[in-house]
Amino acid sequence: TDISKGNLTSKSEGQENRQKGNVKGNRKGNPSDTSQASTGLLSVPKIITVDNQGSENILHVPIAARAGYLTGFQDPEYLQTLPSFSMPWLRNATFRMFDIEGASMHPTINHGDRVIAQYCSSFDEIRDNRIYVVVTNDGIAVKRVLNRITERGKLVLRSDAVDNREEYKTYEVDQTDVVELWYCRMKLSADFSEPSELYNRVNNLEADLVEMRETTHILMNSIQVLEGTIRNKLK
Repeated sequence: TDISKGNLTSKSEGQENRQKGNVKGNRKGNPSDTSQASTGLLSVPKIITVDNQGSENILHVPIAARAGYLTGFQDPEYLQTLPSFSMPWLRNATFRMFDIEGASMHPTINHGDRVIAQYCSSFDEIRDNRIYVVVTNDGIAVKRVLNRITERGKLVLRSDAVDNREEYKTYEVDQTDVVELWYCRMKLSADFSEPSELYNRVNNLEADLVEMRETTHILMNSIQVLEGTIRNKLK
């Protein structure tokens, strides 16, 4: 899973078309039609590199590249500047890796984590309360999504944050503002910190139990000494 561009092979136009045909063959309608309101289809992501086996690479979108991604997500030249890599168990679909910024999805996903997400070609693929990367005209959000396209043409985005709920409020985005949608399949994290609040409570309980055990041991010894003293006096 080495993230580098040196070993990547750019696709020719013919390879790109064949890859799109294999991966996107289950799409309905014309893949070039980006009218979400009329078809429910989303824009087709550009595929520009493959690994040694001819499988599509996973493009990595770092935090520093987010602003450029909003305008260059359909530009093959821009996408080719992004780091890319492959994973043997992620095949037969289009994947992106996005860096996480902020604490809105804590404790599920933490600041600095990375999520690998699979491209969704239609709003119909959304599974309520699952985590998605939602790319809109205004930015990139990683949220739990509720699909309310049929009812009112909206996606409802909500955070997992337990603390600061007022800061991370649930909000809606219009269907027509969504340019890409990615279903989060896995996360990569280097965060091995202890779950603070729950851990502290358990830690305190363990400390109390140890103290109670030691106190009980001292009391039992005192009782045994007292019993011995009483028996000696009764002889």
